[in-house]
Amino acid sequence: MTALAPFLAIFNWLADPKNRQLLGFGLVLLLIFMLMGTCSRISALEGEVEQAHQETQRVANNWQASQDSVTMLKGENGEMIGQISGYVLTIDELNRDYADMKAKWQFEKNKPPVVIIETVTVIKDSLIMVNVELDGDSVIKVGDTTQFSQDNFRIIRGRIPYEIDTTRHLLVPGKGIFELEQAMKLNTLLTRDKGTGKIQIQVSTDYPGVRFSQIQGAVIQDDEENRKVLKQSRKQWGLSISAGYGVMLNMVNVNRIGLAHGPYAGFGIHYTPKWAQWGK
Repeated sequence: MTALAPFLAIFNWLADPKNRQLLGFGLVLLLIFMLMGTCSRISALEGEVEQAHQETQRVANNWQASQDSVTMLKGENGEMIGQISGYVLTIDELNRDYADMKAKWQFEKNKPPVVIIETVTVIKDSLIMVNVELDGDSVIKVGDTTQFSQDNFRIIRGRIPYEIDTTRHLLVPGKGIFELEQAMKLNTLLTRDKGTGKIQIQVSTDYPGVRFSQIQGAVIQDDEENRKVLKQSRKQWGLSISAGYGVMLNMVNVNRIGLAHGPYAGFGIHYTPKWAQWGK
C-alpha cells in the first residue's frame, strides 16, 4: 500500500473537482504549445523552399546581367539615359568573383557596402565658335564658357604662344596650354522587380552629347556574413513595454496560490545576450 500511495495521491488530485479548472488550463496550454511547434516547423520548411527559389532566381538574374550591355535611351525631357541590368551579390562573391569591382572602392571593416555603381562616360562634343584674342604680340588666348543647365557646364581656357618669321612671312605657333573644366550631373536610379528580384540600373544626365560606354553595378545581398556584422552592433540592454493576454501565477492570496488568466501590461528593463538575438 505504501508503494501505491504516491499514485493514489496523484489520482485523487486529478479526480478532485477543485482542480479541473487548473487541468483544463494546462491542457489548453499544452495544445497551444503543440500547435505552435507544428506551425513553426511548417513555416521553417516553407521558408527554406522560398529561400532556395530566391537563390536560384538570383543566380539566373546575375547570369543574364553578365550578358547584358548598355542601352541608350532618350528621356521625356531630352536627357540621355543609359540602362543595364545589375547584380545581386554576396560578400563572398564580391571578394572572389568581382575583385576588380571591389578594388576601386575602400570598404570599412564593420560597414559592409550596400550598393556599388560605376559609370564610364564618353562625351562627343564640338565647339562651333571659340573666342580668340591676342595677348601682347606673342600669345593667342582662346576661351569658351557654355552653361547647359545649372549643374552642367563647360569652361575652356587656353594660351598659344607664337613667333613671327619675318623672312618667310609666317606665324609659327608653339605648344598651347589648355584648361578644361566640366561639371556633369548624373542621376542614378536602381529598381528591383518584385516578381523576379531582377536589378535594373539607369544613369541619366542633361549634359548633351553624352554616351555611357560602361555601367556596372551590384546590390550586396543581406547574407549571413552581413548579419554577423550587424549583430555585433546590437545593444544587449534596453527598455521594454509589453502587453497581451495570457496565463500567469496568481500571488495575490498567499493561502490560495494558483494560475490566473487575463490581460496584462508591463514596463521594465531587459537584457538579451547577442547569441540569443534573432533576425537581422
